[in-house]
Amino acid sequence: MTDDGVFGLLLLLYVASALWSLSLFFLYRENQGHTGSPREVGTPGWPQLLSWLAPVLLVALIGFLTLPRSQATWQIPTAEGKLESGAPEEAKLDLHRTGELSLDNEVVLEVRAAYRDGRPKNDLPADQRWRGQVFRHYDKGEWQRAPRGSSTPQQPRAVATADMPREVTLPDFGRSDQYYLTYFVRAPLGPAPVVSDPVYRPGNAIPVVTLYPDGRLGAWSSDLEGTLRIREKVVPGKTRYWQVTVPPPAPDISHPVELNPMMTELRRPPDLPELTAWTESLLRRLVSEGRLSAAAIDDRSADGTINPIRYYEVAKALEAYLSTSGEYVYSLTLERRHPSIDPTLDFLFHTRSGHCTRFASALALMLRSLQIPCQVVTGFRGVDSDGDGSYTVRQCHAHTWVEALIFVQQPAPPHGMHHGDESWHWLTLDPTPSEAAVEATAASSRFFGFDLDPKKLYRNLIVGFTPENRDEFFNDVGKAARTAWQTFRREIFSATPQGFRLRIAVALAGAVMVAAGWLALRWLKARLIRWGVWSAPYAKSRFYADMLRVLARHGLKPSPAQTPREFVDQIARKWADRPNVMEIVGLASQNAELYYRERFGCLPASRDELRQAHDRVRQLRRALRPHIEFSAVPRYNDGQTPPRLGDS
Repeated sequence: MTDDGVFGLLLLLYVASALWSLSLFFLYRENQGHTGSPREVGTPGWPQLLSWLAPVLLVALIGFLTLPRSQATWQIPTAEGKLESGAPEEAKLDLHRTGELSLDNEVVLEVRAAYRDGRPKNDLPADQRWRGQVFRHYDKGEWQRAPRGSSTPQQPRAVATADMPREVTLPDFGRSDQYYLTYFVRAPLGPAPVVSDPVYRPGNAIPVVTLYPDGRLGAWSSDLEGTLRIREKVVPGKTRYWQVTVPPPAPDISHPVELNPMMTELRRPPDLPELTAWTESLLRRLVSEGRLSAAAIDDRSADGTINPIRYYEVAKALEAYLSTSGEYVYSLTLERRHPSIDPTLDFLFHTRSGHCTRFASALALMLRSLQIPCQVVTGFRGVDSDGDGSYTVRQCHAHTWVEALIFVQQPAPPHGMHHGDESWHWLTLDPTPSEAAVEATAASSRFFGFDLDPKKLYRNLIVGFTPENRDEFFNDVGKAARTAWQTFRREIFSATPQGFRLRIAVALAGAVMVAAGWLALRWLKARLIRWGVWSAPYAKSRFYADMLRVLARHGLKPSPAQTPREFVDQIARKWADRPNVMEIVGLASQNAELYYRERFGCLPASRDELRQAHDRVRQLRRALRPHIEFSAVPRYNDGQTPPRLGDS
């Protein structure tokens, strides 16, 4: 099975070959028969093809809905490879790639949140972030976890054995507001499974533990950059893990972090001197427009860089410029105007449109050009609440944002004998235009709507059909049906003129549907009898009842005690003066004899005989049409022309 558009072509070819094979079998059977004598038959018509195809499609649909593929990941081919719809699975972010990115609503994680006493936590924010990989090094249009040509060493912080209970591996922070998250993995997550952001880990505590499919408990480790990593591969549908955390001190500010020597790399300016000059010019422009205080750029450190106490103000101003100025547009179409220059510069100076990764890369490099330490983070933003502390994270929630390291100084105590506490925190910055990104994510989480997307339906219900997509589709169908029914009930029972007109329209539509249904059932029953499918007692003698109805329209009905042969003799006597009486009597006599044989002789008619009987009914209907006499029309001898208009 292929995972791209070729699947559709192969499916169409398979259906065509199946119909062709059935047609050949039909011709062979009708020509050979059970007697071995060839007969003149034509190719099967549409009714015959549909009678073959309908049961096959029904069985196939049942199997298709009950046996979807699992762990399917949809990818869209582009001019430069494929753009994945979820979080990146590679250890880099390549900004050179172009093409159309399509979001996917496949379920990635199912999360359950609960407090220590088991009460469900129902107040996770709708824009909850789920932290994945961290990228700190930028080189020629690519963000990487480690510098090119090196690897990121890992530093284990905790060790767990198979017989250690979960209470030992999960630390207890001793806080009343701590809560636990249980993650059920439903799709591949790449090299770094996600956890709730920000991560709370005082000291060297690792607040995550894994339950592997074989029942073992495994601890996580932390590298020198502070990223939590799992020791073994996550198996979708089988692996789950737990996390204990507490709410952050502020919505976008993490818990205090410890500085280490590796963080000095986070403020190294990129090798893009034109970006540094452009960012400095932008800061002066923001000051002139009143969106940034003059002290933010005038208050400098001894080395001439921005004062750390001003990191927060400057970073928020640059974030607001990219996300709300209107000069940059969120788009799922990734393009390059000038491939010869750095892709981030191309985005800032020329294209000015792209998805979250391009916005995050632009902000990170702008901060780096000012020597403000920062890093790029990938993961997921957003969650669908299912109630009772259960949440769902989808591929369409995949997101990229920036974290800047800021300096925070608390107010001095009342006695004033020393300054307030000083600490460093990660500040979450999201430069992506929020409204457009949320709208795109919401649209991708629906299978259909007023903006029906055939490509999305084909991708989710044919190529990438998974149990999650199936359940989501029927869930959306149910929601749409309930919404439509509620709207219909509200409108039809309203006392407004619009409600009155709606009731009249519904009554007329109902009458038309009932009449159409009755006619359709009569037509279907007649066709089933003609094709020999109807198996009720004497149902195959329907041709005789049809003949009686045709004759009754012309004033000829059999009496209760009259046999079919006597009725045919009555037709011959009554219509003896008709020019085509022999044709009428012959057609009626053949159907009467077939009726005798089938009804009283217990010799059922074959399919061909039934077709011929119904054909005779149609011929009888044509023979009984009104006869037109031409005796009053003047006739002319050969060579004589009729008079022209105006001649006397």
